[in-house]
Amino acid sequence: MPKLFAHFDIKIPGYLLVYREKNDKFCYGTQIDKFDVNLCLIAGDFRAGTVGDKNWTIPISRIEIIVSRDESVETPPVRITNEGNQDYTVQDTYFKERLPAYQKVALIVLNRLLLFFKYKLHNPLLHEMNEREQSFHNPKWFTEAGVEVGKQYTVMSPGIKDLVNGSFGINKLTLEEDEKLKQALQVQVIPELYEELLSDAQTAIFQGNFRRAVLEMAITCEVAIKQAFFKKYSAAGAAYEHLEDKGRVNISVLELIHGAAKEAFGESFKDVCNTEYENIGFLFRCRNKIAHRGEVVYKDDAGNVHKVNLEKLKDWWKSVEMLLDWLKKYQP
Repeated sequence: MPKLFAHFDIKIPGYLLVYREKNDKFCYGTQIDKFDVNLCLIAGDFRAGTVGDKNWTIPISRIEIIVSRDESVETPPVRITNEGNQDYTVQDTYFKERLPAYQKVALIVLNRLLLFFKYKLHNPLLHEMNEREQSFHNPKWFTEAGVEVGKQYTVMSPGIKDLVNGSFGINKLTLEEDEKLKQALQVQVIPELYEELLSDAQTAIFQGNFRRAVLEMAITCEVAIKQAFFKKYSAAGAAYEHLEDKGRVNISVLELIHGAAKEAFGESFKDVCNTEYENIGFLFRCRNKIAHRGEVVYKDDAGNVHKVNLEKLKDWWKSVEMLLDWLKKYQP
């Protein structure tokens, strides 16, 4: 049976950050249903690094996905016009019948890739794409021999330099991460709720929306802390949910990660990470100011008012990450 290949050239939202040798190729293969899929990260001209470094930071904004399968019917031949040009319009029906299946597979693999970079490597401004994107409607079609047999035509973010420094939890695809990426192409990444919230906070920061960022960071902490202490299917979780629904429980996150943590875990976050504990407190003070007055400010222990800037958000972000890492020690 003849094998048909659909080439999708896709411009993605944001950048995927890779930390590898300058001339490395980044191609990965997988299978979905009866389709073979080859995905390649296409590097542009920009590289960030120092002369003599083995690995450089390479931002990726373009993805090539090649989807192929065996077809029971040969591709109709291209018509040659009187002027000697190739006319692909006679194949329109043939490719329209096949496009949705190839398109679906390409979209599945692309979104698995984006979810991996978004939630596991924490690259910002990424989101899942859908079949309405123009890139999924204009594939090029090839035979197994590489002969092009058809075409179809259906008719702000930070700069690269802001991304390569690794602020706000951004990681890059290293050689050591390749196996995890291959697994993510086979099995879709399913983020925890707090991971989604933290990703939303990251996006808000890069969009310059500090008010939204503080709210999302605080909610991230609250969700992660309460999930750690009151697991959904535990007796404590059921009791807490009952009391919360009745409006009879009012315990702050700072109380949970200090006094309550000592009782539950034998140590408190304040004792092991005092500076970060204070930052979490300031984060929630700022959250309250935003909720009550819409102002992105907070008071320190001396009563001095501070306006939140990008550098302060960087400090708080690191503290949130340390809190999440500390909580993971007590997850089952």
